[in-house]
Amino acid sequence: GLSVNGFRVGSYFQMPNGEFFFGTPRGIQYFQPDSLFNRKITFSTLIHKIETKDIDSYISSNESFQLASSDRQVTFYFSTVDYSNQIRTYYKYKLSGVDDDWIKVVDQNAVRYNSLPPGHFVFQLRASNDNRHWQAAENEVTIDIEAPFYLKWWFQLPAALLLLFGLWTIV
Repeated sequence: GLSVNGFRVGSYFQMPNGEFFFGTPRGIQYFQPDSLFNRKITFSTLIHKIETKDIDSYISSNESFQLASSDRQVTFYFSTVDYSNQIRTYYKYKLSGVDDDWIKVVDQNAVRYNSLPPGHFVFQLRASNDNRHWQAAENEVTIDIEAPFYLKWWFQLPAALLLLFGLWTIV
């Protein structure tokens, strides 16, 4: 820590390697300024809830959900436990299959996706308290949205045959 007795005016020196020395009434104090910027991230990030039309579930580990074709609006809730003195929490999230790149938000704890297409998706999250060093969330959420009946083979095959029969009958 820094001296509680303060520093002597004009008693400072900077080494060529960047290390600072300060004179105090009780001796000398020194520190390396680069150590202030290279500190390890010490917080925990978690996707803690998923909400859809049919599902409202709290989660704490990797989870998978099967959604009906009519359940295409999904909201993910997340949070960070951070005991450091920081002003903002930065998040980057990505839903594979929908987002091409990571999307960055500041101090936002929820993300909603509307009108998702049928398919397989994985929601991933990263967090930072300095916007430089990023830490992945402790979990990720996988969702599978079922295709509507009219996109399934057992509907499309008879419909195509019926259409061909109708055209053949007309011709």
